[in-house]
Amino acid sequence: NSFGTWPHVTITGGEPLLQIEGFKELIEVLFKAGKVISVETNGTVDIFEKDLSEVDHWIIDYKLPSSGEIHSLMKEDMFINLDEEDWIKFVIGTYEDYTLAKSKMHSFIERGCQARFAFSPILGTWTVTPSLLLKWLIKDNLLHVVLNIQIHKAVNLNEPS
Repeated sequence: NSFGTWPHVTITGGEPLLQIEGFKELIEVLFKAGKVISVETNGTVDIFEKDLSEVDHWIIDYKLPSSGEIHSLMKEDMFINLDEEDWIKFVIGTYEDYTLAKSKMHSFIERGCQARFAFSPILGTWTVTPSLLLKWLIKDNLLHVVLNIQIHKAVNLNEPS
């Protein structure tokens, strides 16, 4: 097929669910081509209000205060319905973000959420470094949480070769 031999496709960038008609067309074509489809989204559009059954995996950001995004736009109930194939990603910029992320994660789990969790430091400012975030996770015995580092931001691809 025209999509090559890669079995897995991840759709991300901006907010893909804001272009819902084109998005639905794309996932239908990918589904028919036999691709495993993952979608990264920002948590402000409820994935369960749409007919998106072709998507195999969701990676949903939960926006925290230091992101500059409006925290109140998060679709809280949507996170509860995620399953073990899905991920919730908290992008951590401060210790306050970290404590809120822990609280939200525990609340989601208590309410039946089956998703896996990733904590990611905001790269660029390095207020919370990957090593500091890892120390917090270990101290709090959150060994089931993945430390996620955005490689495309950590590596300068514009360096001369």
